[in-house]
Amino acid sequence: MLGIAGSVAVGKSATAGILRELLSRWPGTPRVELVTTDGFLLPNAERERRGLLQRKGFPESYDRRALLRFVSDVNVLQPARYVVGRQGVTVPCGCWETALSRPEPCVHRYAALSDDDSVRTAGHIWRTINERSLVENILPTRPRATLVLTKGADHDVQRIRLRKL
Repeated sequence: MLGIAGSVAVGKSATAGILRELLSRWPGTPRVELVTTDGFLLPNAERERRGLLQRKGFPESYDRRALLRFVSDVNVLQPARYVVGRQGVTVPCGCWETALSRPEPCVHRYAALSDDDSVRTAGHIWRTINERSLVENILPTRPRATLVLTKGADHDVQRIRLRKL
C-alpha cells in the first residue's frame, strides 16, 4: 500500500495516477486501486450545516465512520500529533478558465474578483485553511514517509528523498 500526503494542489492525485498506471503495468502486479480522501469528505450541505465549509480537508470535514472503516480494513495507523515548525509557502495562481468551467458554485463565487482581489483572497484562504491543515495534519506524517518529493515554485520535482528500508 502506498499513501500520498501533501498540501492542497501539490499534485497528489496526479502523482497517484502516474504511480497507479506504472504499477499496474508491472508484470505479476495484482489489481491496483486508487482511493482518495476526497471520497470521504462530508457533502457540502452537511459541512455547511456543521459550520465546516471553511475547513474542507481538516479531519472534522470527513465522514469519519466511513474513513475509519476503510482505514481499519486496510490497517493504516495515524501517528500521534506533535508541533511542527512553520515553513515558507507559495500560493499557486492560474487555472481559472478550467476552474470556472466547472459547475460547482464554490468556484463561481470567485469569478467576479479582480486579479488583485483573487490573489488576496487566495492568500487568505491559504493562511486560514490550507496552511493550517498542512501544518496540523499533513506535516506531522512526514517523518514516517518512505519517499518524499520536494517541489519547486514551478511545481517541478526538485528533490526526491528515499529513506533506507
